[in-house]
Amino acid sequence: MNASVGGALTPEVLAALEIVKRAFGGFTVPSGPTVRELWTKYAAAEKAGLRSWNRSEAAGRRWVALWGDRPAASLTLDDVDEWRATERQRITVRHRPTTPATRNRDMVILRRMLNWGMMRGILAYNPLARVRLEKENNLRETVLTDADVEKIMAAGDPLIRVLVMILFDTGARKMEILRLRWDQVDEASACIRLGARDTKNGRRRHVHLTTRALAAILAIARHPESPYVFANRTGRLFNPRYIYERFQRAVLLSGVRGVNGESVTLHSLRHAFIAKARKLRMPERTVMQQTGHLTRVAYDRYGGLADDDELHSMISIMENGAVSHA
Repeated sequence: MNASVGGALTPEVLAALEIVKRAFGGFTVPSGPTVRELWTKYAAAEKAGLRSWNRSEAAGRRWVALWGDRPAASLTLDDVDEWRATERQRITVRHRPTTPATRNRDMVILRRMLNWGMMRGILAYNPLARVRLEKENNLRETVLTDADVEKIMAAGDPLIRVLVMILFDTGARKMEILRLRWDQVDEASACIRLGARDTKNGRRRHVHLTTRALAAILAIARHPESPYVFANRTGRLFNPRYIYERFQRAVLLSGVRGVNGESVTLHSLRHAFIAKARKLRMPERTVMQQTGHLTRVAYDRYGGLADDDELHSMISIMENGAVSHA
């Protein structure tokens, strides 16, 4: 008889333990903290140390709403399968079902919490340690051209025009720009200086600006009480969803559409920058330093395949015997 399913005690084992309890008295099966209790402790301990806490907090609220009163140690692989089946049908704020990548991020956060509880002696084990992440397909066929970007800028409001220009001209991550502070803008060097806590991978870097991107940033009126470049009337950062909706409105009005039903998002501008740099034969190391990528995998995802012009050029060179065999 298997003692556990998905890392949790099976009904048969629990029944056997109950018999032992009745026979000898005083023996109880420790239930441990509920998901809600464990999340509360995890959040209190880890909130200050995680750069992406907003994402973690949103996932935590979903887990608490779903399994808040369940003992954390009672979660099983069957629970995960049920959750995934439900999530595949859920429509997001982007008006489409959740993707494997979205579900994986939520699952990673849940497992991180369970591991945290185990390492601190709050849980005896991680019941979901054997859960495998779903296979993701991050390859995108849509590559925005200069003309596409100009159309989106023309259709957008002033805020969206500036954001689109900066993201397309720099290849920076959207949150690096949306959270941009004035003290990060180096006018003399025409770059944005990002510290370790400002980047996704925790490594500081300089994002160099085109002439028009720098001019657009410097033309923004500063909020007298806010450190942020893109601040709302109260001096706070714009809600990402608010930015997303305004950008999508501009995309719709521009007539620009993705390939095979793919959506055009702010991230598409980062994709377009990398694809354009590659087409212009920019050194891979230089492009990765600008965008903050650490591995070749990401570079290949953003246009790693040669286009027809490159293939034709290769065949012509080989046909003319211009390849050195030294």
